[in-house]
Amino acid sequence: MSTEPIRVLYDEQIFSLQEYGGISRYFTELIKHFEANPELGVRPLLASSRVINKYLQNETKYLGVKGVQSKLFSVFSLFLGMALKRKTRNKVDIVHHTFYLPGFFGRFSGALKAVTLFDMIPENTDSSGRFWNPHFAKKENLAKADLVFSISESSTQDMRKEYGFDRRVVTTYLGVGSEYTPDLGRLDWQPKDYFLFVGNRGGYKDFDLAIRAFARIAKNNTGICLQLVGGGKLTGPEKKLISQLGVTRAISHKSVNPEQLPNVFANAIALLYPTRYEGFGLPLLEAMASGVTIFASDTPINNEIASSAASYFPVGSESALANLMSQVIVNPEPFRDKIEEGKKRALTFTWHRCAEQTAAEYRKLVNERKERAR
Repeated sequence: MSTEPIRVLYDEQIFSLQEYGGISRYFTELIKHFEANPELGVRPLLASSRVINKYLQNETKYLGVKGVQSKLFSVFSLFLGMALKRKTRNKVDIVHHTFYLPGFFGRFSGALKAVTLFDMIPENTDSSGRFWNPHFAKKENLAKADLVFSISESSTQDMRKEYGFDRRVVTTYLGVGSEYTPDLGRLDWQPKDYFLFVGNRGGYKDFDLAIRAFARIAKNNTGICLQLVGGGKLTGPEKKLISQLGVTRAISHKSVNPEQLPNVFANAIALLYPTRYEGFGLPLLEAMASGVTIFASDTPINNEIASSAASYFPVGSESALANLMSQVIVNPEPFRDKIEEGKKRALTFTWHRCAEQTAAEYRKLVNERKERAR
């Protein structure tokens, strides 16, 4: 078999849509590890070097990435390329599509196609009925791809149930970086004692549940805060609910850069993770690696990722979450064993392992094509 590096092209979809985000984090980590570890046998290439994504701009070395500052320009260029079916001049073995917008899968004729299943959120939450489904071409892409990855067994099972697909799917779990670790210093703006809610807050994330549970315990714990990180500015309805519950002064929202996020995790009393559905759940990994207590909704994916390292409450149960929050304030010792379990478990989720498994599947696919061509 040839030992030449496999040339894998990553299209521009997610790098033009996300400045930051879990999907672009995943692809950036793959590219970084392939760049830094030539023994993995993958040469990463980009369909477009002009991207808005900050991870790719700041963390890759050899791809000639040129930052785009305007989100409007980035999205316009993306859709222009989609409409014109713009071709690449790169000679590649595999194209790994980074998202599911229509019009992209038909490009790059002659190359093998890989697609990653991230979640079945539009199909399993209230977002499934909205006019714009960001996973517009997902079913078609998954059906036609030569190689399908999935970031969790739960997502794979939901895909099979929803689409009726019975095809080979390779699970490659996401990873957590070494920057997430316990006992990091507190940043100047951080409260002394706080529960943590990270990321988007809309719909299935059940942010309202976290606010109401916090309001229950805040009356008797006036020194405790709820720290919100990321997810955009608080909306009008969110501000109204917080005001009605009388906890405005106890809730803080902050947009932080990736370098600050490990400090935010490491100093939290606990991560609140009430989401009703996810494809994976990176905050769970980040909390485990940071030595932080986790209060998570009792869902298949949360159990798959955190296992016995989290304390679970029934989906939608405000009172059960508030009870856990009260317990950890009064006596954190019973939660110590779960924290230790989480730190050990986090060690099994590495980006290098994800890259190794992905590279092995690329190689297998290319070799299978060569065998068929003989």
